[in-house]
Amino acid sequence: MSKTRPQAQRSADGTFGVVLLVMDRQGPHQVEPWRVTYSGPQAQAWWDAEGNTLQPVDTLRLTLTHMRIHTVADRHAVRSEAQARVQELALVARASRACTQPEAVAH
Repeated sequence: MSKTRPQAQRSADGTFGVVLLVMDRQGPHQVEPWRVTYSGPQAQAWWDAEGNTLQPVDTLRLTLTHMRIHTVADRHAVRSEAQARVQELALVARASRACTQPEAVAH
């Protein structure tokens, strides 16, 4: 995930959705940002379970559909952003948050 906080919202018809900016780290010098939208009852259940604890260091496993590239221009730069809809989403790892101490060994 990126440092940008996910945005939970309801559409005009009342459907719950969450928008996440995620990073596809393909290698040490190749990172692609993706803006993904997860909506519906599964998204609501996932958000209720994980939404308050998400951190930028978390690793997500995503299955995406409707992928496309948007080119966005402003007065400073032209950038491309990949966008997609989430079909499945799972939190894979939170290892960097766990602070583990070696157990004391009695001699």
